[in-house]
Amino acid sequence: MDLICRHWTRTLLVIFVTALLARGAFILMLQDGFYFPDSTEYSAAAVNLVTKGELGAGYSRPPGYPVFLATIYALFGQSIFATRMVESVLGAFLTLIIALIAKRIGGEVVGALAGMLWAVYPMGVFIAGLVYPENLLAMLLSLGMLCFLHPSHQDLSNRRVFLAGLLWGLATLTKPVVVGTVGAVSLWLMFWGRGNRLLLV
Repeated sequence: MDLICRHWTRTLLVIFVTALLARGAFILMLQDGFYFPDSTEYSAAAVNLVTKGELGAGYSRPPGYPVFLATIYALFGQSIFATRMVESVLGAFLTLIIALIAKRIGGEVVGALAGMLWAVYPMGVFIAGLVYPENLLAMLLSLGMLCFLHPSHQDLSNRRVFLAGLLWGLATLTKPVVVGTVGAVSLWLMFWGRGNRLLLV
């Protein structure tokens, strides 16, 4: 355990590579097509966004994930494999965010264990290949939570709370149910935040 504390950067690299390899191996076993009707709708909206500049008249879901897919399509073409590769890298970065959150809460050993567990956790690997918004949503929520946990345990600053709000706003555009999370955190700020609580909210 002491070795983890002395080589935190190397530990993070091992966690990232492990997560990327697990996700990469998984997506290589998938068919070259969508598994769920929802994925087809997200992809069609993304194609419309790239080609026509709009999501399409028949699209009724949140815009966040199609915008994410449209960015991938604009850069790499309409490729399911490229999308899954980007999702795999995103999932590997998510393991680092989880490790950093756990480190700030419980120390480097806890951070390393949390990151390594998510790197190989079957659901964490599985969502990287679905072409579904959960991976992006988890990343946005985790980054927002990281903003609340300062490395030196200082009080919340307006800038970090604003950044968390921006990230969670993007998460809400990915899945509107996140509004419940934002509401719960707002209540927490109201009751436990120091300084100008209304400004933080």
